Amino acid sequence: MSQTRSTRVLNGKRYSRKVLLVVDNAPARIERIHKVVKTLETQGYVVNVAYPRGLETLSEYGTVPIVSVGRPPLLHYLVFTLFLFLNLVSNPPDIVHFVSLPDVAVLGIVLARKLRHFRFVYDRRAAFSVIVEHYHKRLGFLARAVENLAFNNADAILVVVPAFERELAAFKRKLLFVPNGVSLAEFRPRKVRKRGALTVLVVAALTYVEGIDVFIKAARLVRDSEPHARFVVVGDGESARELQRLNVALQRPVQFAGWVPFERVPLEINGADICVSCVLPTIFTDYAYPVKLFEYLACRKPVIVSNIRGHTELVRDEKDGLVYDANSPPDLSRKIIRLIKNRNLRRSLAANGYNLAKRYSWETCSAALIRGYERILT
Repeated sequence: MSQTRSTRVLNGKRYSRKVLLVVDNAPARIERIHKVVKTLETQGYVVNVAYPRGLETLSEYGTVPIVSVGRPPLLHYLVFTLFLFLNLVSNPPDIVHFVSLPDVAVLGIVLARKLRHFRFVYDRRAAFSVIVEHYHKRLGFLARAVENLAFNNADAILVVVPAFERELAAFKRKLLFVPNGVSLAEFRPRKVRKRGALTVLVVAALTYVEGIDVFIKAARLVRDSEPHARFVVVGDGESARELQRLNVALQRPVQFAGWVPFERVPLEINGADICVSCVLPTIFTDYAYPVKLFEYLACRKPVIVSNIRGHTELVRDEKDGLVYDANSPPDLSRKIIRLIKNRNLRRSLAANGYNLAKRYSWETCSAALIRGYERILT
C-alpha cells in the first residue's frame, strides 16, 4: 500500500498526521467543524477539537475542552487563549486549524508555534476586524493587528467568499477558496407528504439581518391575491418576539415553526414549494454566502433571494432564481406571486439551481481543503 500524505514514517513506523481544530466560543461554526473533521478523518488524519467548556455539541469527537469562563467576554478570550497556548506547547499537533471569530485565540496559537513549529491553517469565515470596529470603534485597530498576525503566520488561509480573496490579494500564495458548501448526502430531493396549499418557506435565525420582517410584510400582501398559500418560518433567535408581534399586527400571514434540529431541516425544505432568503444588506453581508441558499438549491427548490452581494455573486436572476430588492416587501410579494402562478418557471429555476448547488457542494469544496493540507505538509 502506498503511503498517503496524511501519514509519515518515524523510526521505521508509520503514524497519522495529527490535527487540532480550534473553535473559540462559536456555536455558529459547529456545522463547518463537523464537515472539516469528517473530511480529514476520511483522508487518514487524526483529528481532535479544542473548544471552550460548554460546547457539548462537539463532544462526539476526540476533544480538548479548554478552561474558560463565561463572562466578561474579554476575560473569557484571555483565559481560553492562555490555556490553549499551554496545551499546544505540552502536546503539539502537526497542524492547528483555527476556525475564525473571535480571533483572540490566534495569539496563543502563534506564540506556541514559535516554540513547537507546527503548521497553522487559518480558516477565515468572518471579517473579525470589520465586526469589532462596527461595534467597538476604539478596538478596531487591535482586531486588525490580530488578523494581520494570523495572515502573516498562517501556512494557509482558507476563505469562504470571493470578497476575502480580493481583500487578501497580498497573501495570494497562501489563499485557498473553500466555501462552506452544502452536503449533498444530507440535503437532497426527497418525497415528503405535503398539505394541499402551496408552501413558501424561510429557514433562518430570527435576527434583524435575516430580513424576516420583509418576508412577513410580503406574505401579507400576497395573501390578498393568493389566500391559500402558506408562509412558514423555521428558526428562532433574539428577534422572535418582535417578529411575532409584527405577524399578529398584520393578521398572522406567517406560521412560525420555531427551532428544529439540524437533521430535520432537509425535511422542512423538501416539504416546501418555494424557498426564500431575505438577508438584508449590511456591512457584513458582503462577507457571507448564506448556507441555507445552497441547502434550498440542493433540495431542488426554486428560490427567491434578496439582492445582497452574497446572493447575486451566485444566483443569476431569472436563471437560477429570482432576485428582489432586499428592502421592498412589495417587490418580494410580486416575485412570490409570479412563482405561485407559474409551475414551469418553478421547475426551470429548481433545475438550474440544483446544478449551482452541485458546484458548491461540500463534496467539491473539500477537495480544495485536502489539497491545501497536502501542500503545507510537503
